[in-house]
Amino acid sequence: QQLKTAGNKDQKTNADLIQMQLDLEKQKFDLDKKEGDLKKLTADLSARETKIAELEKLLSDQKLQSEALRDAIKKALTDFTAGELSVYTKDGKVYVSMSDKLLFKSGSTLVEAKGIEALGKIADVVKKNPDIQVNVEGHTDNVPYGSNGGLLKDNWDLSLMRASSVLHIMTDKYKVNAKQITGSGRGEFFPIETNATPEGRSKNRRTEIILTPKIDHLLNLLGQ
Repeated sequence: QQLKTAGNKDQKTNADLIQMQLDLEKQKFDLDKKEGDLKKLTADLSARETKIAELEKLLSDQKLQSEALRDAIKKALTDFTAGELSVYTKDGKVYVSMSDKLLFKSGSTLVEAKGIEALGKIADVVKKNPDIQVNVEGHTDNVPYGSNGGLLKDNWDLSLMRASSVLHIMTDKYKVNAKQITGSGRGEFFPIETNATPEGRSKNRRTEIILTPKIDHLLNLLGQ
């Protein structure tokens, strides 16, 4: 009986040892898998950190480029008053907002002499920065345009033709590369002040020249 009991204990001990070995093998397999997953996560994290650093550098470079461009435009336009135009940066772009008093007579699409002078100074800066893109946007107040049966039917037409006039002066007279510049008319739909007062309507009647530094590398990285 003692021998039988001892044999049973040995068998149980062997079974327990085998089970322990199986458990250890499973734990080692799980550990190896977790180690592999950790290496992959570490590599992914390192690659992501590299991209983030590259993106931050591109954003910093774009900000510096926009600020330098803004300063160059401001320096070129020092002869003009705050009531005639303003220069500022927004969303990485440089805006030159020019009042209709500087550029146009009421209801006209012909640029006045002083406005042509201002456009020439902007064109000089643009030509020194061939990588930037330029968009000319015409804006009006909400007072309906009296077409009197002419080609211009409404404020949308007026804003578009004014943008076109500015665009042609910059490309035809001042030789800005036509591939750098586009024109658009926004009508009365993007006011910056209330149209309920004469002062507000006056500020809404404007032409904005928007200069955008080249951001192809930034867009490619964001796409990735």
